[in-house]
Amino acid sequence: MEGYPSFIIDVDGAPQDFRFILRSYTGEIVNTLQNSKEIAEYVREMVKRLIYNNYGLLSVSINYFEDKKGLIYAFYRFAYPILLERYLSDLYESRGIRIQYPDINTYLIVLYKLYKIVENPNSPINPQEFVIIVNPLINKLHWGISTEELVYLFKEFVRAYYKALDMKEKARIGYNLNAFIMPYNPFPYNNQNQNQFLG
Repeated sequence: MEGYPSFIIDVDGAPQDFRFILRSYTGEIVNTLQNSKEIAEYVREMVKRLIYNNYGLLSVSINYFEDKKGLIYAFYRFAYPILLERYLSDLYESRGIRIQYPDINTYLIVLYKLYKIVENPNSPINPQEFVIIVNPLINKLHWGISTEELVYLFKEFVRAYYKALDMKEKARIGYNLNAFIMPYNPFPYNNQNQNQFLG
């Protein structure tokens, strides 16, 4: 609805001292939640309950992987910022405040900030890898999700997670997906005397 005031959720501060804030599109802080840490802990427990109540089904769905516990824990860590943002949106909207991001990039930046400040400040995951990992969950992971949908999203998450880890590993060794290595070309040396290099 044009003209209707809309706001975005944001987080400000450091991992030990953060606050959830409501911003206008111009960047002005409209509201600050004073009980941000309590809200974060409450949502953390709800997400743990959602994931770990379905632990058996999630584990069986990827029985061909050795590190099931690690993958389920990673799923929890990346699902948390999405569900935290959704909880905060629902909280504000229950007070008559419309939450609407101007574009998907703003939404993804907010999710990344929630991940880095609230959930996992020591993570070496960069924004591009983060987006690859959470992409299958965007607009699909929500409160009240059915078990079948959750298992499906978990399997999609595992694919995206390994894709991002592969990308991270390639970046570590300097592999550029957009470049290619020139093959060895012996032709420049064909016209030279082979013995000139032997002294």
